[in-house]
Order: sequence, then C-alpha cells, then structure tokens
Amino acid sequence: MSNTTKSTFAFVLLGSTLTLLPMGAMARPNLIHQGSRHSLLLRFGEHRAEREAFSLHKQDAKPAAHRPVHPGADYTIIDHPDGDPAYRTRVFGINEDGVVSGQYVSKDDGTFHAFLRMPDGSYPADLDIHIGNNDTFVGLLNDKNEVFGSYIDNDTGLEQPWVRTKDGAVTPIAVPDGTGGGFGQFINNKGVLAGDYFDDNGAFHCFTRTREGSITELPDAENAGAGPDQGSQCIGINNKGDLAGGIVDSNDNATGFVRQDGSYEEFQAPGAGMGPGQGTTAAEIDDKGWVVGQVIDANGVMHGFIRDPFKNYTIVDAPDAGTSPGQGTVAVEHREAGWGIGEYIDSNDVSHGYYRKNNGKIVEFDPPGVGDAGTYFVISSNKAHRIVGAFRDENAVRHGFIRNP
Repeated sequence: MSNTTKSTFAFVLLGSTLTLLPMGAMARPNLIHQGSRHSLLLRFGEHRAEREAFSLHKQDAKPAAHRPVHPGADYTIIDHPDGDPAYRTRVFGINEDGVVSGQYVSKDDGTFHAFLRMPDGSYPADLDIHIGNNDTFVGLLNDKNEVFGSYIDNDTGLEQPWVRTKDGAVTPIAVPDGTGGGFGQFINNKGVLAGDYFDDNGAFHCFTRTREGSITELPDAENAGAGPDQGSQCIGINNKGDLAGGIVDSNDNATGFVRQDGSYEEFQAPGAGMGPGQGTTAAEIDDKGWVVGQVIDANGVMHGFIRDPFKNYTIVDAPDAGTSPGQGTVAVEHREAGWGIGEYIDSNDVSHGYYRKNNGKIVEFDPPGVGDAGTYFVISSNKAHRIVGAFRDENAVRHGFIRNP
C-alpha cells in the first residue's frame, strides 16, 4: 500500500456493499466494503456485519449468470492455513515490500484473527494478531509493517481500535471521548494512525495517534452535523500529516475535506448530489496533494474522482458500471500521475475490480474462481502495481488475492 492513504470513503461506501447495520444499540452505516450499497460512511469499522454474516453462513450474493471479467491475468490466491473452511481469508493491504495484511476465522477457536503474510508466502506466528479472545480485524499497513485494526470487546460490545508498531508491540487504543467505540483508517510511514470515534450521540469524530502513543482528538470541520451518523470522519493521512475525509452534515449530505496545518478545506466534486446519502467524500491524500474519493450523485449513482494539487477534478467511471441507485464506480486509491484502483458495481449488482492507467484507460478484472458476488473488495496496491483484494467463490467462501502486473 504505500505512502498514500488507503482509505476509502469515509462516508460513502467505497466498495461493494455497505449497509446500515446496528452497532450496539445504534444503527450506524456500515463501513465501506462491509456490506451495503448505499452509503453514509465508514470504511473500516462496523465489523460486526462481517462477524454476523459468517455466523449465519448466509450467502448474500446476487443470483445471476455472472461472467468473470478478464480473469486470465496472473493472480496469487491467498488463504490462511488456519482459516475456517466456511470463511477462509480476506485481504486488505499490501506495502512496497509485498507484505500483505488480512484476516481469517480460526478453525481452532472460531474467532477472527488479523495477520501479516510475508512476500515468501509465510505467515509468521508473531504476526498473528488476536486481542484477548475477541474477534480481531485488520486494516492497512505501511511500509514498515506497522498495521492497525479493530476488535469487538466481548464485555461492552463496542468496536475499538488497535495498532501494531514497528517494534512488534500490539496495543489496544481507547480514545478518551470514544464512548461509542472507534476504529483506525490509515497509518502513515511515520507511524501516525488516523481514525474515527463515536460519541454518546452516535456522531463520529477524528483522532490521530503517534507511534509513541499520543492521542489527539481533532476538532470537527465547520459544517459537520452532531446527530447519529453525522460528524467529521478522517480516512486518509499522508506522511506530512495532511488528512483527507468527509463530513456528514445535519441534513445527512456528505462533503469532502482535506485538513492541512490544522485547517479544513471542504469541497464538493463535480456532479455531487445535495440530498441525504449523497455528496462527496475524500478517501486518500498523497504527499504531493493528490486526492482521490467518491461522489454520489442526485440519482444515488456512485462515481470516483481524482483531484490534482491545483484542484482540477477527473471523474472516474468504469465502462461497465451500472447507472441505477447503489451502482457505479468507487475510486479507492490514487498513485503516480493518474494510475489508480477501485471497484465498480454493474447493472446486475455484481462487483468487480478495476485499475486506471496513467493515460486514463480503465481495465476491469475479476480473479479466477469468483462467484456471483464478484470481486467485492479492492482497496490497496503498491508501486509495482500489485493489487490486493477479496472475493467470494460460488460457495460464498472468502479468498484474498494479489493481482500481479
């Protein structure tokens, strides 16, 4: 995953199926890529949905004659050797050395574990992460093999963040005002974690944590709402400490932001709808000031965007993306001069991956073995253009993959 932020749409669905699911006593928008197609927020967090989906062994894929898109490229399929056969493995991130972050359900204890996979295909025992006996989920990693994730506290039922720093220490994080829980979004190469927490009202707010353990709760952006599922959400952080994310205002409309030198710049990308569940969210910002993110238009259709340092926008639409509400294109990550990755949902509500070349050409793909759900999670790549993600096979079992260039 690199020096950019690998986050996705804090308020918008970034990927594949987001839904509104309960977290504790409150209904909160599921994070990106967890399971819904409509949106209001989050990328990491709300892993309760993942846990419940596994416990119920339900296949929520769309029945259809799904034809994989260009499956013939070179892929590495990733399944943790200790994974429960009913769940297997989900992969999230890859760094410049080819180390991969993911999670699996243990066939021994039945709970979720986070892991790092080495470039040689090994799974070192000291990189298997399990917070107590709690379900433990993973996020993205930086180029120093520092990684973050969350766990669901069995005593409180709340989702809480954790971080593993370069010295190998795994530390649960308690944000002082995070009475409703929290989660991480991205960790930069200086070991600074950006994340979000919920207050008593169910509103979300940003925090950062340094490698040394100092937590700072950031003030909200000017137009952030204070009600349930409203507020300021930080998603991406670059190596300078600049942040990207989105707010949900009091009308449940989303606005993107970048935060530099302590000041917020709020913006709407072209075509953003102004109604509830519509608008703009920024997902990542790189060290040169390029921003990538998500737009939901007035018809509920998703579009990706790339914003250059001069605030010029490029709208990203995969050729086969659907044009009905809850369909469209999700831009997850930007890299040098326009190369980027993401997902799209087609007219049959099936998800696929894509990458965008520097010349603007979009290549759509599915890994081999994909089932009717399609390629439902693509969120990270490295400078060698190795792309990681996850898919479900015809039996709804999850597998991670690396798409090799």
